[in-house]
Order: sequence, then structure tokens, then C-alpha cells
Amino acid sequence: MIKLTQLLDGISILHMFKFSLNAEEKAAKNFKRIHATFTFDGMSIEDGLDKAVRQAAISWQHANRDDWASFTDGQKLVIVVKAAGRKQVDHEAATATKYAGSDAGERKAILRTVVGDTMSDEQLEALLEAGTPVDITNRKATE
Repeated sequence: MIKLTQLLDGISILHMFKFSLNAEEKAAKNFKRIHATFTFDGMSIEDGLDKAVRQAAISWQHANRDDWASFTDGQKLVIVVKAAGRKQVDHEAATATKYAGSDAGERKAILRTVVGDTMSDEQLEALLEAGTPVDITNRKATE
């Protein structure tokens, strides 16, 4: 088992990134490429994971700001952290969470997106009216 208090002494990571003066310069593609070597001497695994989670949370916020109205205060999410640069959200879990907090009209729209043309509008309406639980993550109505 890994001890989270273990220090990361001697570990370094090479990383290239672009650096702009401000947002306008970034939009104009005026940047400098920086080739950095990050060292982690004196940092524990726990501290490194904390930094990674904080950055993942910031990335997730930026990526999901357009959907802000669909989230509720105190909502619980499972955010799958993947390789850098990818959207930091489990889309199926986010859809299921959004579905759970939606009204009937919004639920029909979400179901239409999930099932596509495999069900008619009448079938979707019957499913919703019957109150049949729907597991969005598995993309099927539960029995």
C-alpha cells in the first residue's frame, strides 16, 4: 500500500506550456513556449494529489460554466480525472444527475438525447407518465 505521507524527493517532470501576457494576447496567439522542469522535493504524495484535485476542480468549473443553471446547490457529482486537457467530468453521471433534478419537460428532452430515434414521442411520454425509473447511465429503462 502507498503511504500518502511519502515524499516525492527526486521526482521531476518536464512540461512545455504556452505563456501569454493577458487574455487579449492569448486570443491573438501571441505567446512564448516555456519548457519547464517541475521538481517535487519536500512534497508528499498527499500534497501532490491535493494540488492535482484543486486544479481538476478549476478545470471542471471552466468546462461546465455554460451548464451552471443545471446544477443545484449541494449537488453531489463523481468527477473522473483523466489526462490533462480533457473535460474533467463523467458525462453519463452528469446526465443522470441532471435528469434527477429536472422537471417532466426537461426529462423528456434528456431521454430523447439518450435514446435517439429508438423510441417514439408517445413511448417516451408513456414512460415518463408511468413513473418508470430510468437508469440514464446504462441508457435503458429499468424493469
